[in-house]
Parts: sequence; C-alpha cells; structure tokens
Amino acid sequence: MVQMIALDLDGTLLQPDSTLSAAAEDALTKAISQGICIVVASGRAFTALPEKIRHFAGIRYAVTSNGAAVSELPAGKLLCAWTLPEQAVLDLLKIQQATRTFLIEAGIGGQMYAPEEYLNNPEKYRQAAPLQAYLKRTRKPVADMTAFLLEHQHEIDCIDLICPECAEKDRLRVQVQQEIADIYVTSSTPELVEIAHAEAGKANGLRFLSEQTGIPAENILAFGNADNDAEMLAYAGIGVAMGNADAAVKAAADYVTTGTDASGIAKALRHFGML
Repeated sequence: MVQMIALDLDGTLLQPDSTLSAAAEDALTKAISQGICIVVASGRAFTALPEKIRHFAGIRYAVTSNGAAVSELPAGKLLCAWTLPEQAVLDLLKIQQATRTFLIEAGIGGQMYAPEEYLNNPEKYRQAAPLQAYLKRTRKPVADMTAFLLEHQHEIDCIDLICPECAEKDRLRVQVQQEIADIYVTSSTPELVEIAHAEAGKANGLRFLSEQTGIPAENILAFGNADNDAEMLAYAGIGVAMGNADAAVKAAADYVTTGTDASGIAKALRHFGML
C-alpha cells in the first residue's frame, strides 16, 4: 500500500516553465485526499522551490539541494541538513584554478549564490531562455566567487560546477569523484556536476523521512527523470521513470510512464490503482 509519494520537480512534476499542469495538480490533490504523504525531492535549493509547491496544501516535506537538506512544509522548518566538508570546498577550488574550464555556484542555508558573469551571460553556458529567467530569479550574484567560497567554506550546502562542454563535464565528474573524499556527486542537467556531502542524495533524504514518519520504503512511490533521481527510484518500493527520463533512470525504475507534457504522473497513479 502506497503511503508516501516522492516527486522530482524539473522534468517530472513541473512543466518547462516551472508551473504545474492542471492534470498534475488534480493528481496531487486526489492523492492527498487519500491521506498519502507527499514529498518533493529536488536538486533545487529550498528558496528556489516554486511558491505554488511550497504552499500547496498537503505537500508535507521537501528534500532539497539533492538531499543536502530536508524541510517540513509550508513553514520550511529544517529537519536535517548536511554541509560540505571544508576540505572538499578547497579541493574543488584548486581543480577550478588548475583547469579554468568551469564556474562554481554554491548554496548556503537553502539559497544559491552564483558568479555575476554567469547570471549576466547565461546563454554562454547553453541556458535556454526560460532557464535564464529562473537563474536570475533564484540566484544571488557574487562578484568574486573564490573569495566568497573561502569566506563561507564551513557552511556550504552544495556546489554546482557549471561546465558547458559535455565531454569536459564528464571528465570533470570522474576527476572529482576520484580525487575528493566524503562527497556525493550527481548531475541533473547536461552542463552541471552537482556536489554535496557524502550523506546527501535524494534516496538518503527519503530514508530519513521514512524513519521520521514510520513509512517503510516498500510503501513509497517515487517519480523522477534525471541521474540524480536514479538512487531514489531504486530505494522506493515503486520507482517510476518519466517518459523523458535518462536511460539509467529508466533502468532503475519499476515502471516507465509518459512525459510531463502527457500527464505522466496521473497515468502512473492510475496504473497503480490510486486514481
């Protein structure tokens, strides 16, 4: 019996413009009316969650920054959080200074901070128009990111390495995983390598909520579409990959539904007898 539903946001629950479709909103409302605990699980920092999601009656928890934080909604009460080891922050800066092939953005207390040059010229980093607006709305600009990271190295939730060249991004991800200890590494978009504490990850965020609520993993249904969702789908009793999901995510899932533009969430809930 499904008692908890965990939903990735971008590419899963949300449309490309970060809004909820009428079909998705209706599916959520019906699941909530059955007493099901609803969790959003996102790579987004807490302050980047859409207001509609944060204040949607019945969405009880948010796993944010790729599992680096878990909060109770709508108040945003922080239930648990992990910050990056200071040495990991320093090591990432050393790699950046040695290669000069990527930029760094960082989260502190649920707020993302990004280099001014990135926010002023997001198209240089292959960001489409809708995402450019999202970045400018959710990030605070920093003139000197190196100085900022050194000043705040003890309190950083997560770091994104912004690398527009896919081949370089893949090489960079391998290097980071091999050279830096005590970190969790994933990717939700083609241009990002996303880094958090080793205890982070959406699966661990769900595991924490399972312990808090007494809802076992086998009674959790999870939806996702990107690399940072694969472990969550494998952890949940039922993992559902969206039709637009990466191949690795589909392989980790128990069921593949259609995409966000084809009422994929509602279709899956109907498939499992919940609508």
